[in-house]
Amino acid sequence: MEGPDRLSVMVDAFQATWPGETCARAGAAPLLTGTVWRIRTIQGVSLPWLPPANEPFLTLDTEAARFYASVGCNALLGAVLAVERGVLSVGLAASTMMAFPDELAAQAAALAAALEETAGYRIGGRSLRLQDAEGATLAELEAVYLP
Repeated sequence: MEGPDRLSVMVDAFQATWPGETCARAGAAPLLTGTVWRIRTIQGVSLPWLPPANEPFLTLDTEAARFYASVGCNALLGAVLAVERGVLSVGLAASTMMAFPDELAAQAAALAAALEETAGYRIGGRSLRLQDAEGATLAELEAVYLP
């Protein structure tokens, strides 16, 4: 029913749901570690949203001193070398080497280069920016799952 106390909403598109997700949890400030970060841009180049199984992501696990990342093809993993307020340093240890289209392979190489250059980070709202030693943005990410 429509009226002064009712509002009708029409959904144009539906992309995904996450079991157990609540409004309070979605509104919480993300932490650098334990959060699944969707990679939005690398060196200013936007990455397309792919089905969740191939979505570009980064996670950091400081307890295990490891990170995991992918742009939808090969997986990157390595060591978290330093994490302090605003400081982040990682070392690339390994990558899978499966064949993928040139565009995805180029994005994976760009991600590896950006991670190796990362010297700091900044979190604002649900966004994470990886920065080089001069403070330039190497990659922009968005929190999609909070621990």
